[in-house]
Amino acid sequence: MNAQKYNYFLDEKQERSSRRIFVIFLIILICVFAAVFSVDVYFQKNYDYITINGLSMQPTLNPEPVYINGKSVQDGVYIKKGTDADYSDIIIVDKRDDIGKTVIKRLLGKGGDKISILRLNIDGESQYRFLRIKSGTSSVEVLNETYISGKCNNSYGESRVLGYSSWTSGVSATYDLGNYYEGQFYSTYLWNSKTNHVVTDNVYKYNIVYQGTEYNNVKFYQLGQDKIFYMGDNRAESSDARATGSEDQSKIIGKVVAVTHNSTSSKNSFFYLFNRAIGYFEVLWQEIVRIFAWKG
Repeated sequence: MNAQKYNYFLDEKQERSSRRIFVIFLIILICVFAAVFSVDVYFQKNYDYITINGLSMQPTLNPEPVYINGKSVQDGVYIKKGTDADYSDIIIVDKRDDIGKTVIKRLLGKGGDKISILRLNIDGESQYRFLRIKSGTSSVEVLNETYISGKCNNSYGESRVLGYSSWTSGVSATYDLGNYYEGQFYSTYLWNSKTNHVVTDNVYKYNIVYQGTEYNNVKFYQLGQDKIFYMGDNRAESSDARATGSEDQSKIIGKVVAVTHNSTSSKNSFFYLFNRAIGYFEVLWQEIVRIFAWKG
């Protein structure tokens, strides 16, 4: 074979190889775009991103709020749509029929649970605690909610410390049968202000002992079936189920699956878009783990 023919076949081989590489690259590119498109369609159907306004979920959300158009915003959340949520989940509740907007709070009680908010003597200090008897059980849970404690800024930019002590000093209390109840909870669930008498329906009394102290005739309110009870983490400044009453579980729009801090404005963080992207991929990773764990 002369040099001219050899060079021709060599060129032909290189051209076929180049075409093959191009086709493989094109197939990979199409697959990547198809996967991204499918993931985005799935994401849009099952998830949503919400910017958080207000200070009722401090210090968990908006601990250092940025004000945009008069609204205190900074953090955002990715939510998984649907009414399914568990205890301590942060949920979005549809209150548009009542107040014209949705609210974000923490889920603390579910249908059939007995609940109370009582001031207890803890290490020599009077502190509120959320008490719960889950549906179908008999033991009293006294929640130690670490997520309500921390540092944050108020609407004036002043630093403050939140926690049980601020909750105790910042809200009213009602004295009844030797026990102090959180005022809003009591007036909504244990006292009927319209008829000016105590509520007896769905109210139960229990004697409990907590950290060596006896509390007699503690009143618990039993939530109706398919009802939920929720509060904001900033207990002293949150308008929630303590005042507005329990809500149907069907009103849950979704639960928070990822929090993106500093994701609203470059004023608070130069990498705000990057923070939001991290939350997006965090959600996708959770889905991948969930799918493969289920198949396993």
